[in-house]
Amino acid sequence: MKILLRYRQKLAPYGSMKLYGAFLKMKGCVTMGKDLRGKELGVGISQRKDGMYTGRFTTKSGKRKQKYFHKLQECRAWMADAQFEDEHGDVFFSDSPTVDAWFDYWINEVKGDSIRIITERNYRSMWSFSISPIIGR
Repeated sequence: MKILLRYRQKLAPYGSMKLYGAFLKMKGCVTMGKDLRGKELGVGISQRKDGMYTGRFTTKSGKRKQKYFHKLQECRAWMADAQFEDEHGDVFFSDSPTVDAWFDYWINEVKGDSIRIITERNYRSMWSFSISPIIGR
C-alpha cells in the first residue's frame, strides 16, 4: 500500500488521477463507488449526478452487466441476485458441455412441462437410438 501512496503523491501535482486509477486496477486493488455526499456504497455501485444508482459487475464470461435504480436498496438487491445467478445458475458446468448434457438440460428445463409425456418419450427414444450414439458424448 505504501507503493500506491507514493505513486499517488507523485501524480497528484500533475492532476493525472486517471493514471492512478489505472495503476490501481493493474495492481488488483478494488475501488468502491461513492454517492453524491462522498459515502462509499460498495464495490460496483455508484451514484450518478442525477441521483440514480448504478450497479455493475463483470460476469464469468467477461461481459459487463449494468443497471440503473432509483433506490440504493434495489441496486444492492439486484447486484446480489445477479452475481449469485452468474455464479450458480449456469447451465454448463464446464466451458464445453457434452451434447448429452445439453440434451438433458433442454428436455428438462427448456421444454419441461410444455410437452406431452408421449412426445417427451419419443424425443428421448429418438435421441438414445439415433443421435446420441453418433454425436452425443
